[in-house]
Amino acid sequence: MKEFGLRGLIVDDLDWVMEPSVQGSLHYLVHSANRSDVLLVLNSSDSPTSDFLFVCDLQAGIARTLSEFTEEDIQEILAKYRVSNEHWAKYIHLVSGGGHPQLAMAFIQNMVASGWNPKELQTLDALLLGSPAINEVRKRTRERLLKDMPKATRQLIERLSLKTGGFSRELAIDLGKLEPQISDAGIILDTLIGSWVDQLEGDRFNLSPLLSGFAEKTLGTNEKEEIHSAIADSLTKKRSLDVIDMNSALFAAWSSKNDAAMIKLCMAILGSDSSELGMIAPHLSIFRMFRTDTIAYPANAAISHMFRGAQVLLVNQESDSPVNIQDALRRFSEEAKNVEHDVVRESMNLLIYSKLLIQTSKKGMGTNFISVIQELDQLLENENCVLPSEALDGIKEIEKEGISAIGFMFVNQAGKLSKIEELSVVFDFLESSSSELRSRLLAPLGHDDFDVDLLVTGAWLNEHKEDTIDPSAHSAVFARLEKLALGWNQTDLAVCCRKFRAIILDEYGNDKNGALAVLEEGLSMFGQTNSELVREKAKVLYRSDDHEGSLALSKTLIESDAPLNEIEKAFLGRDAAISAEKQGDFETARRFYLFGSVAAHKSNIPDMAAMHIGLLADAALASWHDGDRQTCLQDFVTVLDELSKIKPDETLRTAHCHAVARHVLLWLDRDITGEKRLLEGGEEITIYPGCVSNPEPHPKIKERYIPPIEISWYMLAKIENNAVLDAGITDNLKQFLSRGPVLEGQILLSPAKMHKALSQLDIKLFVEALQDIISLSAFAKEKREWSTVFNLKNPTYGTFPIATKEQQENLQGMTEQFVLLYCATCIFKDRIASIPVALRELTGVDRFLVRPVLIDCLRSNGSAEDYYTGFASLILTNTKGTPEAPSGSPREVFDLALKALQVAQQTGHYKLVAENLLPWLVQRCSYILEHQRFRLIQPSLHEADIRVALEQDGVSTETKVAEILTAILPTLGISNQRELSQILLDLPG
Repeated sequence: MKEFGLRGLIVDDLDWVMEPSVQGSLHYLVHSANRSDVLLVLNSSDSPTSDFLFVCDLQAGIARTLSEFTEEDIQEILAKYRVSNEHWAKYIHLVSGGGHPQLAMAFIQNMVASGWNPKELQTLDALLLGSPAINEVRKRTRERLLKDMPKATRQLIERLSLKTGGFSRELAIDLGKLEPQISDAGIILDTLIGSWVDQLEGDRFNLSPLLSGFAEKTLGTNEKEEIHSAIADSLTKKRSLDVIDMNSALFAAWSSKNDAAMIKLCMAILGSDSSELGMIAPHLSIFRMFRTDTIAYPANAAISHMFRGAQVLLVNQESDSPVNIQDALRRFSEEAKNVEHDVVRESMNLLIYSKLLIQTSKKGMGTNFISVIQELDQLLENENCVLPSEALDGIKEIEKEGISAIGFMFVNQAGKLSKIEELSVVFDFLESSSSELRSRLLAPLGHDDFDVDLLVTGAWLNEHKEDTIDPSAHSAVFARLEKLALGWNQTDLAVCCRKFRAIILDEYGNDKNGALAVLEEGLSMFGQTNSELVREKAKVLYRSDDHEGSLALSKTLIESDAPLNEIEKAFLGRDAAISAEKQGDFETARRFYLFGSVAAHKSNIPDMAAMHIGLLADAALASWHDGDRQTCLQDFVTVLDELSKIKPDETLRTAHCHAVARHVLLWLDRDITGEKRLLEGGEEITIYPGCVSNPEPHPKIKERYIPPIEISWYMLAKIENNAVLDAGITDNLKQFLSRGPVLEGQILLSPAKMHKALSQLDIKLFVEALQDIISLSAFAKEKREWSTVFNLKNPTYGTFPIATKEQQENLQGMTEQFVLLYCATCIFKDRIASIPVALRELTGVDRFLVRPVLIDCLRSNGSAEDYYTGFASLILTNTKGTPEAPSGSPREVFDLALKALQVAQQTGHYKLVAENLLPWLVQRCSYILEHQRFRLIQPSLHEADIRVALEQDGVSTETKVAEILTAILPTLGISNQRELSQILLDLPG
């Protein structure tokens, strides 16, 4: 092969079922190509046999399956031709039957020859009329089939080529039963897989795009009609239909005039409820897109009418334009006239109109529903007509309450309008209707289960979402609607219209005075205690920051138990609570937040679940601001428990509630510790009244990372310990952690437990906290970096291992720091008797290590060998004496205070130790000035500065402690005074 200059060789259309002599020649070819270093490519519709791979010494994975070209593959091919327009790749993928390699290459070669004529993309000729290049490939394919394939195989392909889309093995077998019968159709299908049939998944297959339209050129009209009918029968023979094949079944049934299949397909749609229709409608494109300018099914008027009914339901479910539903309804009505049997026609009209009016769809019917209401009402007025059971399923319970079905349907559809102007059409229809019909249609508004707002709120909300509200025009619309409602003696509806008129003026026109004038006029017309108008007036005042006036009105409504629905009560409670909070009345704020939370919970509306939890969290915050931290933390136990029941990504409100509730925990911790912290991006941790229950959160809140709920439980326990409270959170933490303990949570909690232990001088809690700190420090030291241990975005579940003896020895210095800090705090808090108790508890603990010499220095006059034993000796010295005559010289008092501050700074408890130290230091300095002046150097020279430091106000505890020590330092005669002054200057202030 090298002699001919061959570097590669392609053997195309190879079949692995070959004669032995052919196999031998192929083995020799592979062997020769390997020796000659020539690339050999074998193309086949099947995989190579294991025998062939073994004889040729080839690896099992050497075969590569090449499927249809993707758009990216085609784009890569086009790049070789310097074609960069992405539209060509999409178009070629489409016209080649989804990227069939042969068809795609044929079309590309044709376009190269034509210079990539841009008119093709403008006219879509290849898609609509067919491409000569692609047709030529298909023609050659048909010629090969006629020449090479057995008759039975060719017949099966002919029949399958009439099926649009994929097919199943069962269909192939069913088509094989047609005359002339094809024996073993299933086995023949298997022989075609790979070459002419693609196996998709399971029992689904696709005929090669090369064979598209094959039967059109080989079969007569009658033969094709018979096959279409068989396809329709096969696809509809089961009790339930496969939505994947319903489009194909419709085309086949319609083409072959198969009445039974048409009826079964239509009934499958007519028998589906609203939720089922919502799922299947997107897949039934042929049903929805069927032309509305001709009769659907000329062969049978009743079936044609039925089909149009199914089409109406599907179009209403999926269409995003009321115009489309209008065309479908018009055609349904026109074809109904062709049905001669009155009962059949009226029954179908009743079914379609009633299902249509209780349906929930993507866009809604617009004002088209009015004509449907009229048609349905006329049908129902016929004493022989009753609603079919299929339509009554969704409203049986409502009818039991005495509400007419036609009234429910009317209100249901009016509430789905997308334009405020459309309300005028609805009200004009009511105005032109008889009083009897109008009463029937509006009857639901007088029932307890229906809010009168339902009639108009849908249009307002849709305009609000689209930001298309025109304050001047739309307030005028509601003024007109109010007058019409008054003319019908529908007072509640008139009040509703006036309320929305005020809302539009205030919230969209920023016309507070205009809105208040509308409401005042309404109160004079409908009564000064009308709860709807009073509530709206309170909202207008709230929006203008008149919280005193708003709260007064809200209080009146709440305390008088105004007849508001639970959602209104939830919002009323929130507004009232925020107004109270902004006036500093946190007790009232808490009461009204809880009022709103209970109402939100009672509403039983899923979207209000987040508001129920948010209002409870806001109530907890009000308690914190009021000084009742215990109640706040106990409320947050309920908040976190409720949060675990809703998913952050469920709605925008749930995302907000999850994120802000966690944010509030950060704020509480910052507030109790005084530590300044910033969020990612440098954002400060801030809160505002009603922040957790905000009903209109920012859309970007969904982008905020939500740590696992376990981290929030640890944060709540951390706050409990830092606040030195016993709210039962830490004690019951295990039962709150549904998925077990988290390492990151223990890192958060352990320092807080130490804070509480030092604050209360609780030796058992101290030992527990110290054990935790040593274990996690050993673990972190082993990992070398905290970033490998502390990761809130990917927390690690489990507990830290107990530190080994070697690790305890390495962390001995840290252990002794905490022990010395605990004992020093005992002195500062005048709990000297607690030191021996602590030393007994520390003896025998095996999870951290304290040197015996240090314990000796704390118990008796042990030898002070280093900084820590020296600190211990200072502690012991200051434990002797009485309150009247405390022990310790001025120098020893200074040294004890300074060492305690230094160790506290190293262990992260500086603020707490400074707070405990200050009263003791002030007392000791006063005692020194009065009783130990003789031990000071030139006390008169420095006394004034010392007393100023002792008595000064307006500075932090940390600053005051450092300034007292700085003032007394010159009187101690210490040789390294300048160095100590710098140390004091560098302490946190």
